[in-house]
Parts: sequence; structure tokens; C-alpha cells
Amino acid sequence: LDYLKGQSICIVSSLASPDSFKKIILNLAANIKLEFCFPDHYVYREDDLRRIMASCKAANLKTIVTTQKDAVRLAILEETEKGIDLMVLRIEIKIINNEDKFLQRLFNL
Repeated sequence: LDYLKGQSICIVSSLASPDSFKKIILNLAANIKLEFCFPDHYVYREDDLRRIMASCKAANLKTIVTTQKDAVRLAILEETEKGIDLMVLRIEIKIINNEDKFLQRLFNL
């Protein structure tokens, strides 16, 4: 994660709450120069990918950061575009209060 500190990057996401993703990236001291936010569970079209890549190249950005969920949909970028790294931010959830109650509600136990 230290790699992102001070780096100029593009972020791409299709989340219900993209602000939380952006906040995490900003807390890592990255410089977000471009941001593409799509609706939750968005299926990226080829046109979207071309626009993202053209924008990154025009801004001379070498790194795109996305979520694990979106990385699967954006994998084609890694395969087709050279010179731009696709980095995936892996986020883990840890329940720190009332984990038993949470699990009971989740699994109707």
C-alpha cells in the first residue's frame, strides 16, 4: 500500500457507496487525478474501457486502482493495455462488536 503514497492515479469503481472507496484511497495518500464511478454492479462496456484508457493516457497516468469486485470486470485492461498497471485494493471486513448477534441475524440462527 505504500506504493500508492504520493502516486498520481485513476480510480474506477461500480459501488453503491463509491465515496468510501475514494476515502480509503485518499487515506493512503494517493493523488486521485481521475475518477470513474459507475452504478453498483455495472457491466463495463468496451466503450467505457476505451474512455478510461484514453483519459489515463491523456493525463499521463500509469496506475488504475479498483476494487476486487470491479477487477474481475476490468481484467481485460491488464491483458490489452501495456504501460498502465491495474491495482486491486483488497478490503476485508472484521466485525469487532456483537459478532455473534450479527452472525445469528445473517444466518437466521
